[in-house]
Amino acid sequence: MSVVEVPVAPAGDDLVPVLVWVPARRAPRIQAQIHLLLAADERPRDPDGPYQPPHTNTFGPTNAWDLPEWEAPDDAPAADWLARSLGSTQFRLLAQLVAAGPAGIWTGELRRGAGYDPATSMSGVFKAIGGRFRSVGRKPAWRGGEKDSQKGQRLQVPDGPARDLLRAALRAANPSVAEECGL
Repeated sequence: MSVVEVPVAPAGDDLVPVLVWVPARRAPRIQAQIHLLLAADERPRDPDGPYQPPHTNTFGPTNAWDLPEWEAPDDAPAADWLARSLGSTQFRLLAQLVAAGPAGIWTGELRRGAGYDPATSMSGVFKAIGGRFRSVGRKPAWRGGEKDSQKGQRLQVPDGPARDLLRAALRAANPSVAEECGL
């Protein structure tokens, strides 16, 4: 057995061991995730430069809605980055969703309005968009509601900082598409 000595009160850049026991089959993936997190932490950031998300798209707990809430105005640069990082159909989908607000909108309507093929699985689309929220370390703005076998699921974006920040960011990133989507 090895003995490791750790300073009584490690701080700052003191090295400390992190020991986690995992099944061997999962070790390579966990090591890769740790590498990505450490690399992201060491990325040079220019405080006067453009916003860079602090995390990878897989950051955080299993349930992304356990991430912290959005805070205005501090999270405005994160919302701007998120809006500008989306593909055109993802942008349309999120703009429609934010525009629908607390009243909500069915995923079937979102699929059509954003221009996705009817055969497209929306879970993959939302996972991709949700990855952007993980990258900025904030919970996804939408909440799930009732389900219907023909319409899909009704999703809402409650009024509050997340909706306000995303509405402003989407309008700034692409004003014409944001307006078409009702923002």
